[in-house]
Amino acid sequence: GRGHVHKMAATTPRKKRPTPEDMAGEAKKKKVSSKASDKLKKTGKRKRTSDVADDTDKKKKRPVPQNHKEQQELKVERKKERNPNFSVIQEAKVYWEQLRSGRCPKEERVDLVDKILELISDKIHDVIFQHDSVRVLQWCMKYGNAKHRNTIYDNVEPHTLELIKSKYGKFIIPKVLTHGSKEQRAKMIAGLYTQVRKLIRHRVAAPVLAMVYIDFATSEQRSALLQEFYGPEFTVFKMSGNMKTLAEIFEKFPSKKSKILKYLQAALTPLLEKGICGHHIVHRALLDFITHAETESKSEVYDLIHELLPEMVHTRDGSQVVMNCIWGTDAKKRKAIVKGFKPFVSKIACDEYGHLSLIALLQALDDTVLVKKNILNPLLSEVEDILDNKYGRKVLLHLLVPRSRLYFTPETITLLAVGDSNPFSKKDPAIRHQELKQVVLEPLLNSVTPHLGSMCWDGPSSQLVLEVGRAAEPGKELSAFLSVLAATCKQGSFEDAPENEQSLLTSPVGHRLAQKFLAEDFPHAEAFAEEMLTVLDKDVCKASLQQNRAVYVLVSILKGPNKDVARKFAKRLKAFSKEIKALDTAGSKLLLEHIKKHK
Repeated sequence: GRGHVHKMAATTPRKKRPTPEDMAGEAKKKKVSSKASDKLKKTGKRKRTSDVADDTDKKKKRPVPQNHKEQQELKVERKKERNPNFSVIQEAKVYWEQLRSGRCPKEERVDLVDKILELISDKIHDVIFQHDSVRVLQWCMKYGNAKHRNTIYDNVEPHTLELIKSKYGKFIIPKVLTHGSKEQRAKMIAGLYTQVRKLIRHRVAAPVLAMVYIDFATSEQRSALLQEFYGPEFTVFKMSGNMKTLAEIFEKFPSKKSKILKYLQAALTPLLEKGICGHHIVHRALLDFITHAETESKSEVYDLIHELLPEMVHTRDGSQVVMNCIWGTDAKKRKAIVKGFKPFVSKIACDEYGHLSLIALLQALDDTVLVKKNILNPLLSEVEDILDNKYGRKVLLHLLVPRSRLYFTPETITLLAVGDSNPFSKKDPAIRHQELKQVVLEPLLNSVTPHLGSMCWDGPSSQLVLEVGRAAEPGKELSAFLSVLAATCKQGSFEDAPENEQSLLTSPVGHRLAQKFLAEDFPHAEAFAEEMLTVLDKDVCKASLQQNRAVYVLVSILKGPNKDVARKFAKRLKAFSKEIKALDTAGSKLLLEHIKKHK
């Protein structure tokens, strides 16, 4: 017996010790089997044999296309597999190509829209989210009749919230609001109620919501969209009628003021912490809060937004928020504001509302060295672009003649005057203005001089020319400025010609500018008269007599404060006495009268 056992043991092969690779393979098998069991526990279903067969078929490689035609066929086949409406959309796009052609007659467009909607009217919800088919529907909305538009609206309106968040579907919303009826527009906007605060955070939906708020919503609808920041009761029950603003709500319900402001701050804080501050609705909500909140609460909001201000200056409400933040913060935060403005100074100066924020900053900061380095130097480095912009010129005019009633509206002056009483500006405004003026004056003079030939013919630009000349101090730069200005009187035509081709003396804007430079109250009138005497030789004088505007400029030289120049000029004009008498105009009679005074 012992021998038999020994023999059996000798013939049985020994088990091979597992290698590290074998152990890793076993672990992987266990992991896969555990995932399968977990999936079985969750679904309660085991994968069918037919599904496994389908997967195997899918994994089979398609034949490799041998030429371009086969590549295109394969591409179309794959698109059909992914999109069941592919063939219908392709057929609709053929009609769309004809519809959007500028050569397509108006009568045919309605028929084409009919054909398109016959194809996709029952599939609109499926195709509205695709990049090509949504464009087809936009053109149908544009060129269709009332029936077509109603069909599209009925399919689109129930899905407004879904569409506004869609990368491509969002484009149909502005078209429906533009071409739909007043009732349809109101219903679609009402579909956004209760969702405003969520949509503002959404990357795709936020710009569409801004467009709806600015371009399509009525004042009552804007108020309804905004009221979601006032509290839960306002989200559900919209205030209407006479209560469209927060001030009107407080007037009717004064006891709710603290509660509403507290909720408003709580609603704004997470948005501002995430840097969501470019939206018009946020700007309006912020302005409402700053207008009615206590100083302590406003300071908390200023702490959140003082580094975000450049993103808020492009709207009327946002600009006012920025101005209030500048006036309500101390020197340390103002320094951060200035440094935030620095990269965008030129863009802010040329903005319809941003330029007011920049003016408020210039009139509030005491540290003129900081302003020069971070605001004025970047501004002057792009001064030629600023000179061409009507808002940029306002900033430059403020530096020369702050809040002048000649160039700023009463509303703007009143708005800017609010900052005069802020507790953080200590320097005398006159001293601050003089320091800033000295920084910009010489660079401005040097920048304006080469462009006098074009600026003197434009009304707003000529205002800047006048104030630069008035503020300049005697020196080489001023002499060059006056010399170039006088030379423009000789250039151009004295006949009837387009305004930009006329002489300064005959231009509607230019001749008035020349008269202002020659007036007694102008500080450099005598120097300018001497330059004019040099330029206006006999030939120019003779040509200028043919134009009534030029005659009044000649009268201004004779009436001016430089009597020596007036006497010499009168002597020059006496040679044309007969021609002047023959004109028989009010201007010529006045000119003769002043010539006689200088005998």
